[in-house]
Amino acid sequence: MTHEPRQARGHRLRNILILLLLFGGAVALTVAVRPGDAPPETKVAPPIIQVARPLSRPVPRYLHATGWADALARVTVTARVKGALRSVEYRDGASVQAGQPLFRIEDDLYRAQVAQAEASVAEANAALVQAQRDYDRQRRLVETSAAARATAEDAQTRRDAARAQLDAAKATLDTARIDLGYTTVTAPFSGVVTAHRQDVGALVGVEGATELAEIMVLDPVHVTFAIPETEMLRIRAALRGQQMPDLAAITVQAGTQIDADFPLTGRLDYAAPATSTDSGTLELRAVFDNPDRALVPGMFLRLRIPLDRQPALMVPVAAVGTDQQGRYVLAVGPENRLERRAVTLLEKTGDLQPVTGALAETDLVAANVLAGVAAGQQIAPQER
Repeated sequence: MTHEPRQARGHRLRNILILLLLFGGAVALTVAVRPGDAPPETKVAPPIIQVARPLSRPVPRYLHATGWADALARVTVTARVKGALRSVEYRDGASVQAGQPLFRIEDDLYRAQVAQAEASVAEANAALVQAQRDYDRQRRLVETSAAARATAEDAQTRRDAARAQLDAAKATLDTARIDLGYTTVTAPFSGVVTAHRQDVGALVGVEGATELAEIMVLDPVHVTFAIPETEMLRIRAALRGQQMPDLAAITVQAGTQIDADFPLTGRLDYAAPATSTDSGTLELRAVFDNPDRALVPGMFLRLRIPLDRQPALMVPVAAVGTDQQGRYVLAVGPENRLERRAVTLLEKTGDLQPVTGALAETDLVAANVLAGVAAGQQIAPQER
């Protein structure tokens, strides 16, 4: 019988013991962790999120519309007598004053007609003087019974005919002078004249009036637009609330397509007496000062009319989000969990966004909805 050395037997016992320990640990792990069991949760501190408290302020309520600019006055300048165009007396697009000459038409023929009419007046006047003398002489003779009454009556008839001929001659002279005046075409009012439509030497006025140019008033200008009749009722209600006497007291603000805001201010000066039965709209017109001619006829404009003021809550612009349901803010609810609150945006007039909706002045809202936050999330609010 062979005896194993004591040292080797000790190593074997130690190895067996290690195997038993490893096997026992595996069994314990198998029992402790069963399939389908979730690992133990590790609590994570909620993120610190900047929040803001809404500010309650009254904000203006506006009626929005679109319109087009038009000249305050616009007239087509025409040639009213026939003749060759002698000269153009202005620079295309220039500002002119009322009565300033714009065109000249050859006037030789019309000057001759005036001279002829003046001669006819002188002749008719001389005939009237002679007829008056004859009548006076015949009347004296009748008074002394030296002439028949019929002769005096004939003299009176000749006198009256001469007077009528003088009146006709004077009318012809007036017409000749008017035609001569038409050879100088002047500005009917102060304004801006478009490019001339007839060149020097062109025969104008042959078949009626010939268009020579167009003159328009560009300062101030009109802006025409239309609103639904229901909005007109809102305007009138606002007037009554502000004790304004009529539409002329209403301010209209305007902006061009490149303006971020509404920098131009005018006044309503006309409302149509009836709505359109086709569109159900009412035509309105405002007048705007235009000293630098920033507004030109035909220009498209965005318009708004301040109606009154309404209460609103002011929140940071970044606090408003948009999803498929519309606009919203994330308000801090119970246990500091964020809640989605639907809001309606009002006209922005400063750095903050005015809103109305399911929000109170005592609420706190996430200052930036894009800062990795969502409804239902628990946060550590930090009011700024």
